[in-house]
Amino acid sequence: MHTLFRQLCDAQELKHPKAFQARFRAAAEELAAADNDPDLLTCCPAETTYEAWYYGKRVPQRDARRILVRMFEHSIEQLWKPAADETHRDDPGALTNMRRSAEMAARRAREFALGAERGQLGDETLGFLQDEVARIAAVYQRVPLPTLFPDLSAAQEDAFRLIEGGRVRPSLMRQLQICASLLSWFMSKASHDMGTCTRR
Repeated sequence: MHTLFRQLCDAQELKHPKAFQARFRAAAEELAAADNDPDLLTCCPAETTYEAWYYGKRVPQRDARRILVRMFEHSIEQLWKPAADETHRDDPGALTNMRRSAEMAARRAREFALGAERGQLGDETLGFLQDEVARIAAVYQRVPLPTLFPDLSAAQEDAFRLIEGGRVRPSLMRQLQICASLLSWFMSKASHDMGTCTRR
């Protein structure tokens, strides 16, 4: 049985434990600041624990539950129920709403990570940006351009802001420039594709 938690992890490209842990820590930091609870900063599941969650063999306890609720904007009870595409195959609206929630949660986590480093590029921020570039490349031909364009524009703006901020470690600058170049290429293609659609 695939749980909603597993489906959301797959949708947000969090199947790998390290990717999940990075997103989990970002949510923990956000919740710790909001609730003034520094104990949350020490909460992060081991890889084996995450895999047990992912395969529905174990349910989170205590602080981990609070962080997951913040991270996915669903209750623990909802997260550990069967995924929508297993229980509501005849209700495409339910799956659409779930995907929208997943996209919003992923966007919030990325914005938090970028804001937390205050314009200074770190490994985690670069990882979020690289993940976004990979996601855009994977879905560009499969989703309507108006749906994808805001994410493309935001990712390009983030890349340029980090480059222009002048606080990027030399060891990371080349990777950041590659991200910016790829995003610029997609933006150019998007502009061309929109022009083609308009002429039609």
